Amino acid sequence: MTSIDLFDTPWFFFQSLSGPEYNIGIPEITLDLFKQAVLPSVEESSVEKAYQKLRERGILIDEGWKELNFGVVEQEQEEEEEEEEELKVEVQKKESLFYFDGLNSVMGADSAVKFSNNPDKHMLFEGDHSHYKANINGLLTKTTAVFPIAEGEEYECDVFMTGELKKKSTPDTVDDNNKKVLSNAAHIMGADPTRRFMFGLTIDKFNVRLWFFSRSHVFVTEAMNLHNAEPVGRS
Repeated sequence: MTSIDLFDTPWFFFQSLSGPEYNIGIPEITLDLFKQAVLPSVEESSVEKAYQKLRERGILIDEGWKELNFGVVEQEQEEEEEEEEELKVEVQKKESLFYFDGLNSVMGADSAVKFSNNPDKHMLFEGDHSHYKANINGLLTKTTAVFPIAEGEEYECDVFMTGELKKKSTPDTVDDNNKKVLSNAAHIMGADPTRRFMFGLTIDKFNVRLWFFSRSHVFVTEAMNLHNAEPVGRS
């Protein structure tokens, strides 16, 4: 893993975990440094091929992500009826499935990883570590769960990436995303003492961040705008 000089690196702090009793900050790095540190090298031709497929499928339009207009009007509406909020949650799930199903199709049938098609569903667990749930889950295609295995089910032990998604971008929603992704990563890492690392993803409105968690390091990328597909799509 590429060495990261923490003394010269900006730190990402939690709004709700500030004050004299807390000292919680996470190194915030550029996408380029994140790629150098923890992501495998990918040929430019492979990236361009995937990029082209996303455009052909209508997921990328005018170099931006199609219809990713999370709550532009609703941003100013602080109080909403419960039924309307439930409907928006369902719309949000369908929107996220549209993008992740598209990414699954780009990765192909032989890919070692996939994105879950069951957002916000409790996954099956092994042992006493239960109740893990996340908006976004990246999973191993071939399960590592012990037999007997329930056909068609998804298991916590196969999660390599956990993510949280919010339609609005406010200090509170960003903070909630951050706390949940950290909590879920701690849960997954704690449930399997042999796990060495995992990834995270947070999206608030148009902003996306990539996270890395290991036994010794935690760091996060600077926020990237999903309406500018180039840097995100080539990550």
